[in-house]
Amino acid sequence: MDPIHTDRRRTILTLLTFLGVLSVAASAAHFAIVRLAPTSLYVGTLMMTPTLAAFVTLRLWGRRIAELPWRWGSHRANIAGYVLPALYVSIAYGLVWLLGLAGVANPETLDEWGHGLGLSGGSGGSSLAIVALMTALLASVQFIKSLGSIAGEEIGWRGFLVWELRRLFSFEVTCLLSGLLWAVWHYPVIIAYGGGDPFFQLACFTVMLVSMSVIMTYYTFTSGSLWPAVMFHGAHNIYIQKIYTPLTIQGETSGMWIDEYGLMVPIVVTVVAAIYWRRARREGGAASVRPPAAALRVDERVDPEHDERRLTGAERRVDGVGGAGERDDPGAVGAHAERREVEVEEVDAGAGRRLDRHVARAVLEQRRHRVGRLEAGGDVDEALAVVGDPGLVVGGRPEGVEGRGADELERGALAV
Repeated sequence: MDPIHTDRRRTILTLLTFLGVLSVAASAAHFAIVRLAPTSLYVGTLMMTPTLAAFVTLRLWGRRIAELPWRWGSHRANIAGYVLPALYVSIAYGLVWLLGLAGVANPETLDEWGHGLGLSGGSGGSSLAIVALMTALLASVQFIKSLGSIAGEEIGWRGFLVWELRRLFSFEVTCLLSGLLWAVWHYPVIIAYGGGDPFFQLACFTVMLVSMSVIMTYYTFTSGSLWPAVMFHGAHNIYIQKIYTPLTIQGETSGMWIDEYGLMVPIVVTVVAAIYWRRARREGGAASVRPPAAALRVDERVDPEHDERRLTGAERRVDGVGGAGERDDPGAVGAHAERREVEVEEVDAGAGRRLDRHVARAVLEQRRHRVGRLEAGGDVDEALAVVGDPGLVVGGRPEGVEGRGADELERGALAV
C-alpha cells in the first residue's frame, strides 16, 4: 500500500481515537458540572480531559508521550504568548469604557480587593493603589497558579491536536478546526451557566476562540513548543476573568460588549488574528507537520547559520565513526549515512512513516542553495550524512526539485 495513503489513514484513525476518548471524558465532567455543581474540582477535571485524551490516544497507538512538543521553545514566543492577550484585552475594555458602553472601577470589586489585600478603600489614591497592587498580583502570582489547569487543556489542543490536523490540512484549516472543537468543548457549560441569549453568547465565544486559535497555533508551530499557547491561554483568562470584567461597572446593555461572551473582545482579537493569518501565509503557513520530539528536533525556519551548525555537528558525528581523519573517507561517510538512515526509519516507524529517498534528494538540493558547502555531484547518502539528526522539518519546494519526494516536501508530509 502507498505509504502516503497509509499514513493519512493512520492519522485519521488517530484523530478519531482522540475525539472518542475526549467525548467520553468531557461528557462525564460536563455532567458533574451541569447536574451536580460547578465546583472548581469538577471544572478542573474538565480542563484536564484534552490532555487525558491525548495521552490515551498516544498509548493506544503505540506512541510515546515524549514526542509531544515539551521543549520550552523561544523566549520571544513565550513572552509574546503572555503580552498579546494582555494587549488585546486592554484595548477591548479600554474601548468599552471610552465609548461609554460600560463603566469602570466597580466599587464592589474595589471593596472586595481592598479587604483581600488588607487595605481600606475610600480615597481615590488608595483605590488606585488597590487596583495597581491587585492587578500586579493577579497578573503574576495568580497567572502562575493557573498554569497547571491551563496546561491540562493545551497539552491536548496545541500539544497534540493541531499537529495531527496539520498532517491532513493546511495551516488555515488546522486553525479553524481546532478552534471550533475547542469552542464546542465549552458549549455545555456556557449554555447551562452563561445567562442571556445563548446563541449570541455562543457566537461571540466561538469567533473569539477560533481567532485565538490562529495566533496560538502560529506560535506553536513556529516555536515547536506548546508553552507559548499555555502562556497565551493563561494570560487571556487572567486579564478578562480576574481583572477587567470585575473592574467593569455593568449596566443593562454592557453584557453584550464585555467578557468572553460579548462583542468587543472577539472583534479586537479577530483583528489581531488576521495579522497572524497573513503572516503565516507570507511565511509559508507555519509549515511544520510533526512535534519536535517526534522528529528528534524541529527547526522550522531554516537559515544559513542554522545549517552551518547542523553541518558541523554532522561532521563531528562522522569523525566518531572511527576516529579523526575519517571525515574525508568516502567509505566511512557512507557507512555513517547508512546507519543514520536506519535510525531515521526506526524513528518514523512509530508514526507509520518511512524515509523517502526522494525527500533526501530534495534536502540535498536545499542544502546546496542554503549552505553552499555540498558539491554539485553529491549523492543521497551525502545528504543524509549532512542532515545528521532527522530533526529538520522541511516546508516548501526547493527550486529545481521534482518527483514525489518534492511533492512530499512541499506538503510537509515527511520529516527528515
